[in-house]
Amino acid sequence: MAIVTLTQTEIMAYLQELAQSEDAFGSDLNVSENSDWYGLNWPVATIAKYVLDYTQSRFDNLELRKAEGTYFDGGAANFLHYKKMPDYAISYQMQATNPTIGATASVGQLQIKKENTDIVYVNTEAITVDEVPFTFTARCSTIGEIGNADIGEVNTIQSTPSNWGDTFTNIAAFEGGQDLETTEESRKRFFNQESEETFWNEDGVYAELIKLSGVNSVNVVQNRTDIEVDGVARRAIHIVVDGGVTSEITQAIFSKVLPSTYTVGSERENITTLAGDTVNIGFDRPTEIDTDFLIETVPASYPTTFTDAVIKYGEQVKIAGYVTTSDAVDYIKDNVDEASNYDAINVTFKKSADTEYINVIAYGSNEKPSMIAGS
Repeated sequence: MAIVTLTQTEIMAYLQELAQSEDAFGSDLNVSENSDWYGLNWPVATIAKYVLDYTQSRFDNLELRKAEGTYFDGGAANFLHYKKMPDYAISYQMQATNPTIGATASVGQLQIKKENTDIVYVNTEAITVDEVPFTFTARCSTIGEIGNADIGEVNTIQSTPSNWGDTFTNIAAFEGGQDLETTEESRKRFFNQESEETFWNEDGVYAELIKLSGVNSVNVVQNRTDIEVDGVARRAIHIVVDGGVTSEITQAIFSKVLPSTYTVGSERENITTLAGDTVNIGFDRPTEIDTDFLIETVPASYPTTFTDAVIKYGEQVKIAGYVTTSDAVDYIKDNVDEASNYDAINVTFKKSADTEYINVIAYGSNEKPSMIAGS
C-alpha cells in the first residue's frame, strides 16, 4: 500500500477547487497565484505536503525491505538480527625474534606499525618472554577493515621497551577488522539468512559464516553427487570467504557441515570433536582479479572523484559477483555530487589480461575484482 503524496502545487490546485465550490466562496473568488487568498493558503499547502511526506516515510519504514537507518535496526532487532558493529583486526601470532628472556611488556606497550603506513598494532595482554622467538597476540589500535594485514606486513617498530630486540613480524595474518555495517548491507544479510537454521546445505553454511565479525562476503558450492562437478570433488563442499578470522571461520564450517563431507580449500585447521576425534576443515580466500575500467563522460573532462567512486564500487562486489556499466554509473551518480553536471557518464571494464572493454564482467566462484583505472 502507498500513500499518494501530492506536490505543493497539486495541493494548492485542490484547495483552489474547494474554495470556489458552491459550499465555500463560489466560482467568483479570486484564487490566482497573485491573490491574497493564494498567499494565505500557500503555507497551508506546505504543511500538508510535509505531513504527507512524513506519513509516507513512517509507513515505508514499517517494511524492512524499505526501512532506513534506526527504523531498520529496530525492526530487524525484533527478529534478533543486529547490524555488524566495527571491530579490530587481530593476530594470534605476532612474533618477536630477538628479545631478552624475562623481558616484560604491559598491555599496549609493544607498538609495531604496518610497513609504509602509520597503522599501529599493540599487544593485548601483559606478557613475559619465556622463549625465543616469542609470539604474542596483537590487535590493531585503529578500528575497521584498515587494520587487516597479510603475513609479514606488520614489522616496523614504533615503540617498545629496550630489551625486546629490534625484529618483529606477524607470522599469521591480522584478520577480523570490520567497518560499521551499512543499512543496505545489513538488509541483504537479513533476507539472505532466512534459512539459517538449516544444516548441511549451502544456505545454512552461508548464513553461519556471513554473520561472523569481519566477513564481507561468502560463496558456497556443494557437490552431493558421486562424481566431480565444476571442479568440486565428489561429496565435497567448496567455501570461499572474504574477511573474518580463520579460526572462527573453520569453527563455523564445522558446526554446519557433516563430518563426512570433505571441505575443499587451502586454508586448513584441525577441529577436535566432543568425542576427541580430529576433523580437518578447509576453505579458500578469494582471488582478486585485476580489472581495468574506463570512464567516458560528456563533457569529456571529469574529476578524480569519479575514479574513486568506481574503485569503491568494485570493493563492494561480492565473491562470484559481477561488475556492470549500469551499476557503476548509478554508484557515481549516487555518491558524487558533480555527476549532476554531466550529460552522459559511461563506465566499461576488462580483465587486465584482456584487450577489449565491455559492459559486464562476471567473476568465478572464488574470484572478486580489484579495480584499476585505465587510460
